[in-house]
Amino acid sequence: MKKFILLLTIFINTNSFSQNWQLVSSNTSEEIKDMYFKDELIGFAVAGQGKILKTIDGGTNWILIYENSELLQEQSIVVTNDKVYCFGQNFSGVIKKLEFSIDINDFQIATINVAFTPQNPITYNNIIFDTGVKYDNGQFIPLTGPIDVTGSTISNGASQIYNNGNNLTASDGHNIFISSNGDLWDNVQFHLPFLSSDPYQSYYDGIGKMRTVTNYPCVVHISDDNGLSWTYNQTNIQSLYFYFISPKKILGLNLFTEENKIYYSTNSGITFNFETLSNSVKKIYSFNNNLCFAYGNSGVIYKSINNGGLLNTNEIKKNEREIEIFPNPTKNEFNIENKLNKIIDKIEIIDIYGKQIKIIYPNKNFYNLNINDLLPGFYNVNLFSENLLLSVKKLVVQ
Repeated sequence: MKKFILLLTIFINTNSFSQNWQLVSSNTSEEIKDMYFKDELIGFAVAGQGKILKTIDGGTNWILIYENSELLQEQSIVVTNDKVYCFGQNFSGVIKKLEFSIDINDFQIATINVAFTPQNPITYNNIIFDTGVKYDNGQFIPLTGPIDVTGSTISNGASQIYNNGNNLTASDGHNIFISSNGDLWDNVQFHLPFLSSDPYQSYYDGIGKMRTVTNYPCVVHISDDNGLSWTYNQTNIQSLYFYFISPKKILGLNLFTEENKIYYSTNSGITFNFETLSNSVKKIYSFNNNLCFAYGNSGVIYKSINNGGLLNTNEIKKNEREIEIFPNPTKNEFNIENKLNKIIDKIEIIDIYGKQIKIIYPNKNFYNLNINDLLPGFYNVNLFSENLLLSVKKLVVQ
């Protein structure tokens, strides 16, 4: 998301070992591939070697309900009002669909005609959607939508489709499309080019708040006026897969490294914190933006006990008022005054590309910092106490 106003660097705070996620019993040692819940209690998951798991207690305990070697690779799962669908392929690459009812009494497996293995199925109005397609009468059919200025339609240009509650959202490399029924799509963005590669995720709340994430480097694009204007925040992580809980609340996983960390933000990605887990995870699932799970290899499933670790921002707002930096803008130096009953023990200065330029350990509440060696531009000043983020200040160096 886009119009250039000011590049805000995303702060990653080095924090704690898991306080908001607890390891639950999956009763399998196979990798958990995908997860989908019908309601707050009943959910299903697919694991390696064609295993299907079910929970009836909100994901605290899981039992094996089905196993079939025809569903071996790239498994995914989706739940409608009365049916469960699993998609995968056998060793010969033939795409298979497993269908059964919620009460598990009619397992049926069949070959389906589709050019790819469905990996990100969602439901909307009890209809299954995946990347650029809709499941209808036993087959996936391409979506049709508006022609954008590059000549692409959402059927061949959308990288992901998401159910945001009020609508479906699809993204390509230039536009965000929305639909209230999956048939008619509107372009709600005014064709402002993305700053990097195609978006991995998009979010639209149906009112006006829009978010899109691009990678390499990882950037959060933000609009609060239906796409009329945009800001963007660039992280210092190479790649982060985001899960939007709301316009401001985000969970994230690093796509390639540090798979045992879960990142979270409560301010649209301006700042991030993370939790370190004892096991690696590969994906996050959230039901109704409340019930959250993280899962990965060896049957690992974590359930959140604190809405995914998304913290209350009241304390951070208080810190913002009680900590000041001045003068700002500045040329040669600036002062940090802390009125909180906490010693500032670390200061980081981060440039607009997420690179750490300076790190200082003052261990006092008032500090004068010389910045003669900084080039003119915009910086983040990250202030810590006992390894926890107190405040993030924007600094302009002239």
